[in-house]
Amino acid sequence: AFWWPLSRDAAQEHSIAQTTAHLQTLGDSLVPYLIQNQMAAVYENLDALGERHPAWLSLRLTSPEGMQLYPLQSVALSSAPDRVLLQHPIVFDTVAYGDLELLCDLGEITRTSIQSARLISEILTVVSLLFGLFLGALVELLVVRPVRALQEAAGSLAQGDYDTQLPVPYKDEVGELVTNFSLMRSALARQQRELEQAMEDAQQANKAKGRFLAAMSHEIRTPLHGIIALAELLDAP
Repeated sequence: AFWWPLSRDAAQEHSIAQTTAHLQTLGDSLVPYLIQNQMAAVYENLDALGERHPAWLSLRLTSPEGMQLYPLQSVALSSAPDRVLLQHPIVFDTVAYGDLELLCDLGEITRTSIQSARLISEILTVVSLLFGLFLGALVELLVVRPVRALQEAAGSLAQGDYDTQLPVPYKDEVGELVTNFSLMRSALARQQRELEQAMEDAQQANKAKGRFLAAMSHEIRTPLHGIIALAELLDAP
């Protein structure tokens, strides 16, 4: 509700400032022709500018004495809400060579400016939307997916699976997290292998011990049987 009046006022102010700058530039460009009294060149330049700017309803050049030099016929300067009359004195080296009067239709200029502003706003909106989509995709690729993969790897690690594939580490904070997690998982896997090897060695040692005790028991029982039999013979009446 408030955008339209604000944009219209800003567009009108910008159009007046821009048109005033054009009028000043035009006056400066006419100075050499006025000094040399080359009125044909003056008429040619003013005619060309009038055709180039359809919003310029009337452009009049008067001498310092007030005599109309351009156009050659009189023009009635009518007033309307969207029309503005701009004036610019043509002065060079403190010498006045005339005055420019420009009646322009701000409605057309304002509509063009507002259309341009709306087009720029729409372009910026589209660019912002595309940038947001690109940023979201970048966050998904660099943050969300690696963190999700780390979460799955942590769950697999809790179940004793040390081979779950990890994301490719990038040179950022998430990449450092992936690298540290990989190092931690490798250390845990190495400790697990060492523990399993130690348990296997202990089991092998227990088996060897059992075989040794069985062999020693056999070796001890064999002479004992002979001694017991001899004792029984000696004890017999």
